[in-house]
Amino acid sequence: MDNKMCNISKSYESEGASGSDQEREISNVIFSADDELKPINSEENAEYWLNDGLSGDFDDDLEDINITNFFHRVDSDQVIYQSKKRKLKLVGKYVMGDLLGEGSYGKVKEMLDSDTLCRRAVKILKQRKLRRIPNGEQNVQREIKLLRKLKHKNVVNLVDELYNHEKQKMYLIMEFCVGSLQGMLDSTPSKKFPLYQAHGYFLQLIDGLEYLHSMRVIHKDIKPGNLLLTLEGDLKISDLGVAEILN
Repeated sequence: MDNKMCNISKSYESEGASGSDQEREISNVIFSADDELKPINSEENAEYWLNDGLSGDFDDDLEDINITNFFHRVDSDQVIYQSKKRKLKLVGKYVMGDLLGEGSYGKVKEMLDSDTLCRRAVKILKQRKLRRIPNGEQNVQREIKLLRKLKHKNVVNLVDELYNHEKQKMYLIMEFCVGSLQGMLDSTPSKKFPLYQAHGYFLQLIDGLEYLHSMRVIHKDIKPGNLLLTLEGDLKISDLGVAEILN
């Protein structure tokens, strides 16, 4: 009978002694043909191999296993991958980016200024769509007129205006904001801000409204969805489409 090597960790053997059972721990032993137990060094024998006498039985067991249940060969010519090519769209000097939002008046997308590499937000308005909205064109023209003259850290800044007369589109390029207060409130489990954070936003809102009123502008639509935030945490009053100028 060939020698068999195996590693046993903390097994126990019971043997009768003086009418009572006596247990002794057997750890890291070699079973030999004469059934003698020989201790081995676990550090020197970190790995054991089956000898030729045992490998045949092991191979027989493997033959009963359907290897195709575990592995499936695929040739390289059967793999088809086609990368999605995205065309770069330029509007003037601006590179068009992802969609940020969409409203009744049009879409808002991210833009990159190719000259300064600054991120911008662009409001894309279609004149054909505005004509179907009551006072749509008038509201947009009012907002453009107001934004041209309003310059304050808590009022969204109009950076540039572009027109495509062929497609009847207007592009209002503004400073980039990461989101609105409404979006932040919706993403918080408690649906409210900590007191110190709400206090900071409220102070910025008061500063922005005080400036608008000093310019004789009444916003008329202040709500969390129209209060935007920059990466630096600055609050920006936006959407002056229904605002009025007092005579």
